[in-house]
Amino acid sequence: MITACSNINPENYKLIEYKTKEKEVSDAWIAKYEEASQKAKILFPSDNTFVKIEETYAEKMKQVKKAKMQIVYLIIIWMVILVILFLLVGYMSYKEAQNGIV
Repeated sequence: MITACSNINPENYKLIEYKTKEKEVSDAWIAKYEEASQKAKILFPSDNTFVKIEETYAEKMKQVKKAKMQIVYLIIIWMVILVILFLLVGYMSYKEAQNGIV
């Protein structure tokens, strides 16, 4: 579980540094960790040894989620910029049309 958790790399999920093969490797380590975690819970249901490992994994997954959200933020920013540009162009066209009529 520790090995799997340490091999999950949140940097592979950033848009700027998006690396498909490295992301797939991290995805595989996430799956392996979850598999090992489920087995450990079944085999050692009353053992609290895994609490620290679970906390480390939860922190790592927060980092992965944050890296993935950068893509969403970038898309939202571009959409806002496009809307502003369309409004600006529309306003300028409207002003030109008013000046041409007068």
